Amino acid sequence: MTAWDNVRDLIDKCDADGVAALVVTLDDAARREVAKQLPEHLKHIRLYLDPWRCAGDRAEALRAAGAGTIATASSVASWLTRRGLVGADEPVDDTRRLLDLVGTRPHAWQAELATQLAGRLRGRDPSYELTMSLIRRTGIEPPADDGFVVGWVSAALGDRQVADVLAADPLLDTLLPRIFHAQGVGEALQWEGDPTSGTTWLGGLRTLTAGGRVDRAMLLDGCVSRFLRGGTALELRFFVRLHQALQPTPAEVAPRARDYLRLLPTAPGTVAELALGHLRELPAVPPGDFAEAVGR
Repeated sequence: MTAWDNVRDLIDKCDADGVAALVVTLDDAARREVAKQLPEHLKHIRLYLDPWRCAGDRAEALRAAGAGTIATASSVASWLTRRGLVGADEPVDDTRRLLDLVGTRPHAWQAELATQLAGRLRGRDPSYELTMSLIRRTGIEPPADDGFVVGWVSAALGDRQVADVLAADPLLDTLLPRIFHAQGVGEALQWEGDPTSGTTWLGGLRTLTAGGRVDRAMLLDGCVSRFLRGGTALELRFFVRLHQALQPTPAEVAPRARDYLRLLPTAPGTVAELALGHLRELPAVPPGDFAEAVGR
């Protein structure tokens, strides 16, 4: 039997660990042959086999085969993010296996894979954990891609305290300001509603600002800039709640009064009401400014 025959049999048995153990023993020629055959076999699986039966395990086996045999980082990233390889019954959960497989590649190759994956992430993508692990392993600058930032805020934290998780994250200072610019963050955090809970982003950020770990001014400026960019009420819901959780004082509102005024005529109702409420607490906003803002 050829190397491909052996790998194919393990894939069809949904044996991802077996695939991973085998591909690391192959020579370059055998790896090239396996990599060449993988796309056609995936097509065969999707056309002729039940795509729901054991789909998650088969997907992991295919991902392991690709990560261990495909030559270039960009091609591996393309393979891992293919629509048919993210699991059907449930998302794939193979970060540790893939890290072991790509850990045999050169440092620069792994860094390139992290960059390539980040550019392909879409929301709650199962490749996010692999991407983040590679970024931390290689020490590269976190990509600014929207999908990567959405993946960061969407990572499952379970019952852990968000403030503790974020405070221990060496990428916090780099990634936190980006949540106000990345498309999709608002939708990912739209169900956040309790700023007193330590297991929510709202509660975690409020705790970190109270302790001085996160700059209040950065969060307030971020919320206001996000409001000014516009969006639907759903897209802005989390940022409205974050702004409310921070409870800005009149002294913090005053330097931003002109921006709050700009929100009055065009922002969704929840944002306009928030802005108007804070402006009314300021003694120095001329009534004419309100009239001018509303009349725009």
